[in-house]
Amino acid sequence: MGSEARDDPCPFGDGMDKDVKSIALCLAMRIHN
Repeated sequence: MGSEARDDPCPFGDGMDKDVKSIALCLAMRIHN
C-alpha cells in the first residue's frame, strides 16, 4: 500500500494513503529539482 506512494514522488489521484506530507514532499522535490 505504501510502496507505490514511495515510488512516485508526486502521487496524486490515489487519495488513499495520500496525505499532506505526500503533497508537501512532492512540492519540496519539485522546488529542489
